[in-house]
Amino acid sequence: MTAQPVVGRIGAVLAVVSVALHLALVASTPTVWMVVMLALAAVCLVCAWHLWTAPTTRTWILVAMSGAAMLVVHAAMMRPGPVDTSPAGQMGAHHGAHGGSAAGGIDVMTAAMVVTAAEVTLAIVVVAAGALARRGGRRAIGTGSLRTGLSV
Repeated sequence: MTAQPVVGRIGAVLAVVSVALHLALVASTPTVWMVVMLALAAVCLVCAWHLWTAPTTRTWILVAMSGAAMLVVHAAMMRPGPVDTSPAGQMGAHHGAHGGSAAGGIDVMTAAMVVTAAEVTLAIVVVAAGALARRGGRRAIGTGSLRTGLSV
């Protein structure tokens, strides 16, 4: 197995862990936000499938973009602030105070952010490595295509 499928499978495993963490958060989420958490879990499953079966640059870019968006949302949800009774405020207060606990007493929301940060970092490294490989590639004679040692 070459490096590409191995790295894709590592990304897929991180995405599946992300799904599990989102599902763990569903149990402690107000009803309004359960749909949001389930949707985020569905996005992670789609990315996991593509990363496991045939990782492409497009898939890695989507992983990086969706992961970055999730980090922003999770950070906003965890920020301390005045008590807000709106659904958004309830989500922030609820997850900041009672996000549940994973192994070692780590808050589930924090664990989700760590896993998502790892996914984003891996995606950025893979996309950058692919871009550098394509940039340094040689043109195959008569084909107009690039030959590179790394296909992403």
